Order: sequence, then structure tokens, then C-alpha cells
Amino acid sequence: MKLGNGTVLATVWHPKKQDSTGAVSLRVTANDTAGNAIDQTVIRAYGLRSVG
Repeated sequence: MKLGNGTVLATVWHPKKQDSTGAVSLRVTANDTAGNAIDQTVIRAYGLRSVG
């Protein structure tokens, strides 16, 4: 969802911990009207925990 001034809000849906490696990796790609672009990946950005 675009919030204005180049700010974007994203929602991350996680798998169940037992259905994953136990960690989340994140990837973002973005570009602007001037042709600048970025593609960044953070491997194992944070761990998952069991709920409940």
C-alpha cells in the first residue's frame, strides 16, 4: 500500500514454524521514475517462534 512521499507499507504472512526453516528472509525491489533501482535480500532476517 502506498502511503505517500515514497513510503510503502507491506504485510508479511509467515508460514508455521514447523513448515519452514525457522527463519524469514526478506526481498525488496524498487525503482523510481529516474530509472534508479534496488533489489535487496536479507537472508534469515529474523527467526520464527511457535505461538500458543
